[in-house]
Amino acid sequence: MRIVPKILHFLILIIFLILQISFLERLELFGLSFDLVMVTIICISMIDGILYGTFYGFISGLVFDLMLGNIVGVTAFIYAIDGFAASNFVNMGYNKRRILAFVFVTFLITEINLILTSIIRYIFDLNVNLVDIGLELLKRPIFNIALIFLVYPVIRAGSKGEDTFEFGYKEKD
Repeated sequence: MRIVPKILHFLILIIFLILQISFLERLELFGLSFDLVMVTIICISMIDGILYGTFYGFISGLVFDLMLGNIVGVTAFIYAIDGFAASNFVNMGYNKRRILAFVFVTFLITEINLILTSIIRYIFDLNVNLVDIGLELLKRPIFNIALIFLVYPVIRAGSKGEDTFEFGYKEKD
């Protein structure tokens, strides 16, 4: 078992978590809602497996909650479920080397993430607006799918020890 790529993936996740908290959360004021941490957790759990995806999802969600002042544990719970679900998609037969599988899994997990967040916010009697939820269900998967084309090559290069960022296309001889 190679532990160096797992540590590298954790460091990449921490860097993306800092980027999400410091920059991407501010873009929501302009209607752009990216979830860089969730996309990174999906990539890590599809490449490294269920244990690392769930653990990294829980830890990054807990840090996310503590930094933003949300209800502590909600984002940790949802990110852990995201990592668990993404690695189970690989176990169901999705090829973890195909970018199309990452796009499909990102779409599904983004929708699940938004629905779970809305249900939890409704249970805690927080502000839940069905129109805003409907718009988020339409636009956030598109933004997260766009992010997958940036995050996947970084995580993939970290898992192979390569210093190139590509999708693994090989020319036929």
